[in-house]
Amino acid sequence: MLRLLLLFAALLSPATAQDPVRQTTYAGASHGFLTIPAFDKGYLIFLRNLGELRLYDPKGLPAYDTIVTQPDGRDLSIGSAAVDTDGTVAVAVGYASPKGGYAGGIVHLDRSGKQTRFIETGPYMPTQICFAPDHTTWTFGWQRGAPDFVREDGEDYFMVRRYSKNGKELGAYLPRSLFPPGLSPSSPGRGFWVIRAADSDRIGALAYRGSSREEWIEWDRSGKLIGRWKLDFEPNGGLAYTTDGRLYFHTWSRGAGRKGSRLVVLDRETSSWKEVPAPQTRNPYDRVNILLGADGNHLVFSMVPGETRLGWFAPPELSAPNQIQQAGK
Repeated sequence: MLRLLLLFAALLSPATAQDPVRQTTYAGASHGFLTIPAFDKGYLIFLRNLGELRLYDPKGLPAYDTIVTQPDGRDLSIGSAAVDTDGTVAVAVGYASPKGGYAGGIVHLDRSGKQTRFIETGPYMPTQICFAPDHTTWTFGWQRGAPDFVREDGEDYFMVRRYSKNGKELGAYLPRSLFPPGLSPSSPGRGFWVIRAADSDRIGALAYRGSSREEWIEWDRSGKLIGRWKLDFEPNGGLAYTTDGRLYFHTWSRGAGRKGSRLVVLDRETSSWKEVPAPQTRNPYDRVNILLGADGNHLVFSMVPGETRLGWFAPPELSAPNQIQQAGK
C-alpha cells in the first residue's frame, strides 16, 4: 500500500509558496526505526515486530523506549498504536494464546511508558486503533475462526469495536459481509495509520477491497455506516484526517501518463477526489515530503532534506470551504 521508498521522494507539483506554521526537529532520526512512524496528536510512534515501541513527544524529544509484553512477560506481536490527549498510548497486539492458536489484545501505556492495562480481545485481532475525543478506543480488525484460531473466521463477524477507558467492549459494528471476499479489509501494518476519529460524530478508516483498490469508510459513534468512497489512485504518499473531518491523501504517480505528486481531498457531496495545492516552502531547498497525518486541522508533513523535521501547514481549501464539513450528514 504505502511504499517506504516514497519517504525520500519530495513533492514536485506546483504549489503556492508558504512557510510552515510550525516546525519540529526530532532528537534522533525521525524515520530511522525500520518503519515509517505513525503520527498522532503531535507524537511520533515507531513500532517493531516484537513489541518494541519508541515514542517522541510533541516537542520532538524522546519520551521513552519500551518493549510491550503480555502480562506474564511473554513476547507478543505489535500492530499499530495511537495516543490520547492525556498521553496514554494504546497498542494493538497479537500473541500465541495458551488456549491454542492466536489471540488479540490492546495494551495501554501511561506517559512514562509503563503498561497499565492489558485488554484481551480473544479471536478478534484489532490490527488498527485510535482514540476518539471522548477517550474511548476504536479498532478496525479481523477475527480468527475455530477450531484452530489461525485463519480468518468463515462466519460473519463485526470488524469495528469500541472500548471504554477501563477496557470494556462498548459495541461491535460493520459486519465483514459488507466487503468482498479475499484479503481482509483491515490489513495489519506498523507504519502510518489507518483509522482516526474526527471531533464531529465521525470515525474513518482505510479499507482494502480484496484484490481491487482501497476505499475510505466512515461511520458515526453509534456504529452506523455513513459512507464509502473508492480510491481511484494509489494511497502511497500518506494521508491526513483533520478534526473537522476533512480527508487528504498525498499520492505519487509513476509509470506512463502523469508523473509527480498530488494532494487530493475527499468531496463528499460529489463522491469525488479533488486536487488541491500541496504546500511548498519559500525556500526551494526546503521541501515537504510524506503526509504523516493531521494535528487538529493542520497537515503535518515530513520535511526534506534530512529525516528529522516535521512541518505543520494550514490545509488548502476547496472553492467552497464548508462543502466538505457539511457533506455526508
